[in-house]
Amino acid sequence: MNTYKEFGEEGLLRSRQNKTYSVQFKLDAIELYLTTEMSYREVANQFGMTNLSMIANWRKAYQENGVDGLSQPKGRPSKMPKKKNKLPAIDSSKKELIYLEELEKENRRLKIELAYLKELRRLCLME
Repeated sequence: MNTYKEFGEEGLLRSRQNKTYSVQFKLDAIELYLTTEMSYREVANQFGMTNLSMIANWRKAYQENGVDGLSQPKGRPSKMPKKKNKLPAIDSSKKELIYLEELEKENRRLKIELAYLKELRRLCLME
């Protein structure tokens, strides 16, 4: 109701848009609230905002984490999965080569261990 009174029909359309605000904008809104006796609603109207609770959330984040609290993205995570950067074919072949080298090292170690155990067994049988 406040949005309609303050901004008319345009305000109702504006309230449906997702808008991001800069850290400086948030700091200005918090400073205005803290240095005056204005309410959240009055500060929101002053800055042309339709969601006055955002200012309260910004103030709380600022009190808890300072400026860093204002720069952290808020809101619901996207339902769309993030695009994973597909590694070039060279990377996957490089990974395969590394894996193959590791397998060869392990194979070599096991062959040495087997040869050692065979020799040990042969020496034990000779005694």
